[in-house]
Parts: sequence; C-alpha cells; structure tokens
Amino acid sequence: MRYWVVQNLLHPVDSLYPWLIVFLSLLGARLVSSATRRTRKIGFAVWMISNGMIGFGFYQTGDIPQALLFLVGYEYYNFRGFLNNRRET
Repeated sequence: MRYWVVQNLLHPVDSLYPWLIVFLSLLGARLVSSATRRTRKIGFAVWMISNGMIGFGFYQTGDIPQALLFLVGYEYYNFRGFLNNRRET
C-alpha cells in the first residue's frame, strides 16, 4: 500500500519530466541562434543540462550507445560552444 501511495505522488512529476526536457532543448536552440555572444553562451549551458537529462534517461533504460552520444558526444560540442562564446570574437 505504501508503495502505491508513493508511486501515485510521483506520477505527475514523471509525466512532466519529458516536457521539461523538450522545453529546455527548444529554449537552448532558440538561445544559441541569438546574435549576442552572452545569449548564445547561456543557450549552450541550457543545452548541456537538457542533453545531460536525455543522456541519463537513455542510461537508465540501458541504451548505452544513445547515452554515450548525449553524455559524451553532444556535451563535448556544447562545452566547446560555451567556451567559444565566452571569448571576444
């Protein structure tokens, strides 16, 4: 009975999690397309968070190739973008 109550309480959080990832991914895409360096830098940081969340989800389900793509591949390029937008160009 106790497990059922905990599961019921967590259900709204579980159902909102994918929408949070979608929101962060689209927000990051919008910000990295900005003309200002500072906004692009923030966008890459937002993408790092969303890609980390996506990669962790793939890791939890056992999809290691996708987890590596998001946690290593995309994170590397997001980090590069973040650093490149930190400098004066």
